[in-house]
Amino acid sequence: MVAVLLHEASHVRQTGAYGRRLGALIEKYSLPDSFNDDAVQLRFKEDPAFAASVEKETELFLAAAGAGDFAEAKRLAGEACDLMRTRQARWMIGADAYLIEAEDIWLTFEGSGQWAAYQSEINRREAGLPAADVIRTSRGANGGRRRKGSLWSWRSIATWARRGSATHSVTAPRACWR
Repeated sequence: MVAVLLHEASHVRQTGAYGRRLGALIEKYSLPDSFNDDAVQLRFKEDPAFAASVEKETELFLAAAGAGDFAEAKRLAGEACDLMRTRQARWMIGADAYLIEAEDIWLTFEGSGQWAAYQSEINRREAGLPAADVIRTSRGANGGRRRKGSLWSWRSIATWARRGSATHSVTAPRACWR
């Protein structure tokens, strides 16, 4: 329960800066009230190549999170970010171009939430779980997604491990590409 509370508290902390960015995006593109962190997945749910790219990115981020040293983590996270950038350039064009900013914001929100939960699970004296067990257990039956079908959760954990946290001026994926 502590991990869930920390996850949600991270969203509250980010609402000021990223909430404003999200609000501006929604206003600029006249997005519906139902616009949420499933928007990218819903838009491309019928495209197996898109899904395969997301899965490969996820596996690379997870490998980076579990890497034994910083150089390997950085290399794997960089590879994942390059795949993400390529995927965005291929599919998020024209009328869908706004989804790049939307995905970046959602990955920042959810990645930081997962990072807080992850840190809680591996560092709390009562929990003290091995990192690999936390990731494996969290992926569970629905792929480690916060709720059935959501893309996010563990996708950007390596970025947070690498950068420590994001500033309010940059999203997690953009920090990864620095």
